[in-house]
Amino acid sequence: MLNIFTTKNTQYFLFGLLLLIHTVLSHAKAEESPITTDSIVSHVTTMAKAYEWYIQRYDAKTYIKGTMETPKRNILLQYAPNIFTFDKKGRQSIVEALVDVHYEAPNRYIQNITAITGTRANPDYIYEHVLQFLSVNIYNTLSFNDEILMPFVPESSDYYLYDYDGTLDTLNIRLHKIRIEPKYESPKVISGVVYVLDGYWSIAYLKAKGATNFANFELNMEMGVSTEDFLLPKKIDLLLEINILGNHLINRYTSVHEYESIVKYENQAVLPKQPYDLSAYFSVHTDTVPVIKDSLFWIKNRPIALTPEDIAIYRQGKDALESPFQKKNSWQFTRLLTNPRRFRYRETNFRYSGFLNPLKLGYSATNGLSYTQQLNLEHSLKNGHLLGFYPDIGYVFKSKEFFFSLPLRWSYAPERFGAFALNIGNGNQGLNIRDIEKVNEHLKDSAFKFEDFNLSYYKHYRLEVSNRIELSNGLLCDLAVTYHHRKPVASNSLPADVTEELELETYRSFVPYIALIWTPGQYYRMNRQQKIYVKSAWPTFSVKYARGIKNVGSSDSDFERYEMDIQQRISLKKLVSIQYYAGAGIFSNTRSINFVEFNNFTKRNFPESWDDKIGGVFHLLNDYWYFASNTYWQAHVMYESPFILLGKIKKMSRYVISERLYASQLYLPKILPSYTELGYGIGNVLFNVGVFVNMERLEFKRVGLKFAFEI
Repeated sequence: MLNIFTTKNTQYFLFGLLLLIHTVLSHAKAEESPITTDSIVSHVTTMAKAYEWYIQRYDAKTYIKGTMETPKRNILLQYAPNIFTFDKKGRQSIVEALVDVHYEAPNRYIQNITAITGTRANPDYIYEHVLQFLSVNIYNTLSFNDEILMPFVPESSDYYLYDYDGTLDTLNIRLHKIRIEPKYESPKVISGVVYVLDGYWSIAYLKAKGATNFANFELNMEMGVSTEDFLLPKKIDLLLEINILGNHLINRYTSVHEYESIVKYENQAVLPKQPYDLSAYFSVHTDTVPVIKDSLFWIKNRPIALTPEDIAIYRQGKDALESPFQKKNSWQFTRLLTNPRRFRYRETNFRYSGFLNPLKLGYSATNGLSYTQQLNLEHSLKNGHLLGFYPDIGYVFKSKEFFFSLPLRWSYAPERFGAFALNIGNGNQGLNIRDIEKVNEHLKDSAFKFEDFNLSYYKHYRLEVSNRIELSNGLLCDLAVTYHHRKPVASNSLPADVTEELELETYRSFVPYIALIWTPGQYYRMNRQQKIYVKSAWPTFSVKYARGIKNVGSSDSDFERYEMDIQQRISLKKLVSIQYYAGAGIFSNTRSINFVEFNNFTKRNFPESWDDKIGGVFHLLNDYWYFASNTYWQAHVMYESPFILLGKIKKMSRYVISERLYASQLYLPKILPSYTELGYGIGNVLFNVGVFVNMERLEFKRVGLKFAFEI
């Protein structure tokens, strides 16, 4: 016998009947107690949790139209990063695209751009800067590429204020208008108006304003009206307005969504467990996008007609169509010097940071001003293998030193991080630990301190052969052999009687090592065949063992070195997290040891992004201490939130994406029992800056600054 309650139409009927009963009961209850802002917000927040998992998956055809104009520009626009789309001559431009969208709850998108046209038909820009706005599940806790906290989710009341602004009744549909304002100005929140469908307590219309990267945006989203698509957007209008360095850019986009299939969860009590493989979380396919100029094709597939303004832009730029596969190599001299460049020729990818790129400048209190250059040259081989050359060169102005690293890497098993590498480079100018002991003995009763002198006795060069492989998901194994060559450098900064006792010889060491790095519960994403780690709720543990072997390649060091560490990022609540890093190292069996340079406890010469997942950095520690002890213990903690100090000050918080509090502690047995650093920093998509203070043996020493561009 046919069970009619399993048919799709019957399910929709039952769902509608239940909502009707719920609506009647809600109206009856409303007669007893008047509708208030708190009650509506409570209803919407409660239902949002269910609606987030109400739709299991859908397939849709999406049409996107975008227009770009530059009302105000100056010469600085020529040097702007390639993250904007605009015409260098200030002309208006237009782009149209058709996208096939496949969605799976809660926030997994696969988007295939199937056709594109326009005067600037660039699918890369649509992927990188538009689809994150046009692919929004407003019932998710975080939307807009996981960057913005939505206003009707748990914990949102900590960041938003709500104001009931009346009721709109039309065609037997009752909508409640709610104004939302953030408690703090921040790129992490939005402001605007929402219309809530009475009884369903779903959002029928959203008008939001916010800021991201260099742009202010306005988003108008119309949701579906039927019982099948009432949780999904039907039309989205997006305005991106950019004001930077005296330039004004305006980008407008419209997207229209037509849903081909929608599948709802039959049983929300049994929701799927999120797999470790997040490859389909958000991906866009643009490799074979056809540029279609046929006007009849677009008349047939365009769900909304072009406006007279759109037609005028097409006429103005009809000879300026730029295909992503026929781009002109605009290697103008000025842009070549200042802008990062990238291009692809057949199976080879080339990326260069730009010879005079100001964004490669950095500053730290210990090193002063520094400048780096990076070049990536990658050639794709068969079976997904990759051969890459990644030279990295930097100059530290304070010490007048060049640092270089010339790694050549063959990725033979990218799906398991399998890579064989050869690297030639140099490192920090270090000190022989025996010379340190002699200098300390002479300075014991002196008014001078060790760090008062410019101690640069040995230039360090290294050759390393290494191999990395993933043994199982989250468990990496590194095997390597490093050959160190340390050459003495003459110095007149010490008293003559001290210098005479130092044995300035050339030292060499041959050091094989093995490392295991393990992250339980590791989520990952596959980019073609390349595996990329994403996140985990567990800490990352690592252990490293190295052995110095004498008489191999004139090696004169015989020792064993052990290092271990643990690090983790813990989300305390939405937008707020704490990160910690703790590690220790020791040299043992030191039958013959000349240098005590560790892998995890070492001076860093160039400021790095604070989003770098390698934790644990001392910003003000004098160079001397890195070579002074054969044992160390270190710990670092960072608290991160958009609203600590500046985040609560209007007109300043809009430029601050994140604020951070730092605390670091170091213990070097016998020679430095206590070293402490405390710091405060702010960051956004353009730069990171922080101020730090340090103490040695609980005695205040100095204040220092760190600055690095983030783009």
